Amino acid sequence: DIFLLGSVHLGSPGALPSGGPLERAWQASDELVLEVDLSHYDELDGQRLMDRYGRIPTPASLKDRVSPHTWELFLSYLDARSLPATPLVVYQPWLVATLIAVYEFHEQGYDPQHGVDRELLQRAIEVGKPVVGLETLESQFAMLAGLPDPVQELMLRDMLDRSDDFAAEADAMLAAWRDGRDQALARIAFRHLDDPEFAPFYESILFSRNRAMAERVAELAQDGRKRLLVVGAAHMLGDRGSPALLAQQGFEVEVFE
Repeated sequence: DIFLLGSVHLGSPGALPSGGPLERAWQASDELVLEVDLSHYDELDGQRLMDRYGRIPTPASLKDRVSPHTWELFLSYLDARSLPATPLVVYQPWLVATLIAVYEFHEQGYDPQHGVDRELLQRAIEVGKPVVGLETLESQFAMLAGLPDPVQELMLRDMLDRSDDFAAEADAMLAAWRDGRDQALARIAFRHLDDPEFAPFYESILFSRNRAMAERVAELAQDGRKRLLVVGAAHMLGDRGSPALLAQQGFEVEVFE
C-alpha cells in the first residue's frame, strides 16, 4: 500500500495534525517518501544553488530581465514594505518570485521549518525511519531556472499582483488543507490553468513532475514495502495528480485527508 498525503511546505508550530489517519499511516509505513530529502542539505547548499541557478550574470540585473511594467510593480512592492532592492535584483525573476512568496508567508507567521514535510522528516530522523527523496534540491532549482523567460516574468508579475491579497489567500489555502477540501485547494492551485500563458508553468512545475514522481514511486513499490508518500498538495489534485496517475498504473492507493 502507498499512503498519500498532500503537504504544505510552510506552516506554524504545532500545525501538523496528530492522531487519526496520518498517525495510522505513519505507524504502518516502513519508509517516508518526500519530494526532497532535505536532511542531506544545509543553508550553504541552498545558497550555492541559488547562486548557480538563480543569479543573473553581471553586469545585468533583474531590470534587464523584465518589462518596464513588471519592474515598476516590483519597485512599488518594495517601497510599500520598506524593503531594499539590492539583495533581490541580482536574481532571476523565478527566484525573486519565490523569495517574495517566502517573505509574505513569513510575515503571516508561516515558516518552511514547520512545513508538513519538514515536520515529518524531523520525526523520521528522530525515530530512524528511512527517508527517500523523489527529486533532488538541485533538480528542482534546475527545473525552475529552465522555465522560459516570459514564464519567469509571468510568475513574478503574478506574485506582485497578488501581494496585497496574499495573507488572505495563504490563510484560505492552509485552512482548506487542514479541512481536506480538495476543491478549494484546486481553485487556488489552478487559478490560472485556463490561461494559455501559464500552460508552460503548470506543465513544468506540476504535470511533468507528477509523471516522473509516479514512475519513481512505481520503481520503489516493486519491493512491496509500505510507504507514506508526502508531496505538495497541488501534486495530489485532479486527473493529472499523483493519485490518479498511480491508480492508472494499477496500484492500490489509499488517499487520506
